[in-house]
Amino acid sequence: GGLVTHCYVSDTTLYQRDFSSAIITVGTPFFGSAFADIEIAGKAKSPYRFFYIDGLGVYADDVLPESEFIAWVSTQKGIIRGHHYDKIEENKNFASLSGRHPFEGSLAEESDGDGLVSVAATMLTPIEPVPFGFDHFSLIDDNSMHSVISAFVQLYGSFNWPVLFSRVWNGEETLNKIPETWEQEARLIYHKTADFDALVEFNRNMLNSAPENAILITNGDNDTYPAWFLQNKGVRKDVLVVNRNLLNLQDYTVFLQEHGLPLSMTRAELDTIKHDYDKEKNEFVSISDKLIKRLLKQKVRQVVFATTVYKPQKFGYPLKLSGMVYEIGEDEIDVERTKEFLYTSFVYDVVSSVVIDSLTEHIQNIVANYAASSFKLAKALEKQEKYADALEALKFARRFGDIPLFYLSEATMYTHMKRFDLADSTFEALFKTHELDAGMKKEIARTYHDMDMNDKAIKLLAECLQEDPNDRESLALIKEYQEE
Repeated sequence: GGLVTHCYVSDTTLYQRDFSSAIITVGTPFFGSAFADIEIAGKAKSPYRFFYIDGLGVYADDVLPESEFIAWVSTQKGIIRGHHYDKIEENKNFASLSGRHPFEGSLAEESDGDGLVSVAATMLTPIEPVPFGFDHFSLIDDNSMHSVISAFVQLYGSFNWPVLFSRVWNGEETLNKIPETWEQEARLIYHKTADFDALVEFNRNMLNSAPENAILITNGDNDTYPAWFLQNKGVRKDVLVVNRNLLNLQDYTVFLQEHGLPLSMTRAELDTIKHDYDKEKNEFVSISDKLIKRLLKQKVRQVVFATTVYKPQKFGYPLKLSGMVYEIGEDEIDVERTKEFLYTSFVYDVVSSVVIDSLTEHIQNIVANYAASSFKLAKALEKQEKYADALEALKFARRFGDIPLFYLSEATMYTHMKRFDLADSTFEALFKTHELDAGMKKEIARTYHDMDMNDKAIKLLAECLQEDPNDRESLALIKEYQEE
């Protein structure tokens, strides 16, 4: 990789000028690493010349010694430029022929990946769970980061997760070894104490949302390890945390059975459960999916899903939101219980003491669950025509995330209350703080139309047409509103 190469040529004890000082970083089959960022490279004080090219697919010939590109590179002196290919078949890799083609617009590194790998996955995980605030050249000489890397090497030299899990499940290690090890790892990964504390705080609220003696189905690392960490400290030990991904492993299932999982199956019976594919629904059905469906049928312990679980509705039961968990129930939300959780029972000491945007991105995503539950509460209160209470819930949601949908919902509440002036001022505030897509603009235009403000509706729709002249829906609405 580029960083390793740069380390090599920067170290005179290693580099004996045995290759060109023009370094070619070959593109990867996604958008590339943070090293392939022309702006970062341009700010660096490196004495070397860097060229970024896409060495994949039809562009592979560019890196051959006799290629036109290599000949061209040899004539350049200290030039750092960039190019981004737009060919879909090349996965839109960040690529450069160092100025032979123009480059307009934002760098590929600034957006998510091509659907296969996101930008977060291009970092030096777990040393870089998110991009650092300094460039990769600075990283080389950052002593504090050296100590973090050293600590990671020491930690991972002492254990690995699969072996540790196996030893715990087979009784060779005590259960507390998992949360204790996770804490060591997590405190290295989260460079800011607030990230770690906000994550633990969320998991505390999630655990406290679960009914007594419940089975809590969780999704991944951030709603499982911190929950175990808290239980190791005595918090809600009555709740059995069941990670849906680990449930694919038989040893884990047997371990849970020994710790209160009401699943009456022998190892031989578990052996018969296999991954499957549902052709009718066109979806993969995992071992854990099948076991969870069995758990949902038993009556010994109540099963609930963390709000972080991906598509819990796939199991075919109606789900009712209650704080930070979904219970099985006909109503979409337990309004009174969720109000009690959000407004009274939950603790927000950490997230109330920091700016949400200052948290690491995936911790922000965890915190966004508060906003999502508050928004769902607001919509339920709107259905009950309790508009003042719904507005309070929306205001509460904004403590944890400020998105255009909240403004639209607030304005809709005001229209129900016939306070068109407040609805209009809400939209004006939205226009000043957010960039809106065409879909949102059309929704707002329809709301303006409902308030008999057709001029403002037409103006928004005209913007949609300007962005996309083939937008027939906007054109039809403009004609309809003009006729009125």
